[in-house]
Amino acid sequence: MVRVPGLETPVAPGSTVGGAMLVNCIKAEVAARLAVAGQPPKVLSAAAVVGEQRANQLFETAYDEHAGRLAKLYANFRLNRDL
Repeated sequence: MVRVPGLETPVAPGSTVGGAMLVNCIKAEVAARLAVAGQPPKVLSAAAVVGEQRANQLFETAYDEHAGRLAKLYANFRLNRDL
């Protein structure tokens, strides 16, 4: 998107910006629909928005839940060393 003197082609593609915006719009719409349905999603918000302490709390809670789900998933997993 940016033409730099001395370069034949532009740098800094706009597709990254557009892609990030599209993904974030989808995330917001899904969150809104889940909230209306009474199933609000767990959301990780930046410290700049909710404060450092709350952002850390949200992250730790999500991480602990994820670790618990993985523990259940792999509870009966056995490594077959003969393969």
